[in-house]
This record gives sequence, structure tokens and C-alpha cells, in this order.
Amino acid sequence: MKTQASFVITTNLTSATAAATATSDLSDSLSEKVMIPVTNNLAGVVAFTGNISEAASKIGSIKGADIEMVLYEKVSIGTGSRANNAWLQELSDPISKATWDNYAMISPQMGKSLFDVDIFSRKDMDKYEVHPKKPVIKITSNGKSLELPILIIPGIHPNVIAVAVGYGRQSIDKSRTSEYIGPAANGSGVNIYPFANYNGTSVIYHAPVTVEKTGTTYPIAQTQVHQITEG
Repeated sequence: MKTQASFVITTNLTSATAAATATSDLSDSLSEKVMIPVTNNLAGVVAFTGNISEAASKIGSIKGADIEMVLYEKVSIGTGSRANNAWLQELSDPISKATWDNYAMISPQMGKSLFDVDIFSRKDMDKYEVHPKKPVIKITSNGKSLELPILIIPGIHPNVIAVAVGYGRQSIDKSRTSEYIGPAANGSGVNIYPFANYNGTSVIYHAPVTVEKTGTTYPIAQTQVHQITEG
């Protein structure tokens, strides 16, 4: 009999079939969410072929961190292939409204705990948003560290830092970056790619990190800030 491979969510199975595919090693809540491989023959009989216990064990072994960093692509620079386009460097990000550099986007909660800045307070808003110089933090993960200015962005998860890839490009001969890569890309931002990891199958663009203040500042050019609608 011919068969074809497919995937099924256990909540979509009939009660009889679901009972046949469930195992005692997996909790009800997890079995409702795990995609499991099955073999679906033309007669409509579904036979379980995966190992739910192994999947549950791997999921349970994943440990989070107090702070996680997520790497993302900007709509302008992308992976960095367009980093030498000065027009795109000057294009302000639709969320942060920042141009040219990359930076660490943090939540209002993290901004308040690290720098005692409450962007929803008129007093703190004027102190933080009016001045282009932003506090710099040191981000460390798996023995690697770098420093980036921060931008406090409402909507970011309290324990997540978001940083754009594609910046800090350099040639092998750093003194000739402007010549080989281009003057617009030269000196623009920080290379965050070393924080991406390859797990043997795919590249992982997030990592647990620790964060500390440096006591320094760095100017970030913004065409508009959160509490100002002109521009």
C-alpha cells in the first residue's frame, strides 16, 4: 500500500487515534503543541512514527537566560550587502527612526533598571530623548563582548535586546576598508555576526547575554523620537 509522509497536530486527531499516539512520558499541555511525524496511507489510517518522549526531553532541556539578544535585519541595510549605499544608511528605521549606526534596542523596563530613565515621565523624557548621545552598554555572550549605544523602544520584551546585523563591515586589511568595501560602510556601526551560532543544521540568531553599563555615551542620529510627532 502506498503511503505519504505528513505532519499532524494531536489536537486534530480523533480521540481514538490521539490515544494511540500519546505516551505517558508527555504532559497533556505539551502533546497539544508538538508537531509529530506520521505516516498517512491512502486508506485514511494514521500511524504514529515519531518519538514524543525524545522530543519532550529535548524541549525540556532548553534553558533560558535572564537576558537574551536577538539579531535581526533592518529593512534598509539587510544582511549588510547594501551597507555601502549611503542613501540606505541615511534612511531612518521605521521603528527607532535612527540612521547610519546600529544600536541595542532595549525595553522601557530595562532602561529604567539600568539607567533610571523612565521615558514615560516628562522629566526623564526630556533628559533622554532631546540629547543625541545615548548610554553605551557592554554585551557579553560565550566569551565574546562588544559595546553598543542603547535606544529605549516601547514594545520590546523586558528581557530582550535587539541588534541589527549588517554593520561594522571591514576588509581583511582594515586600513583599506573604505577602498575595498566602500566609504559609506566604513566605520558605520558594529559587527554583531560573531554572536550568531551554527548548530550543525542552521544559524541561530539569538543568544543569552549579560549586560553592564560602561559609563560612556555615543551619539545616535534620529529623525524623530518617541514623544515627538513632528518631522
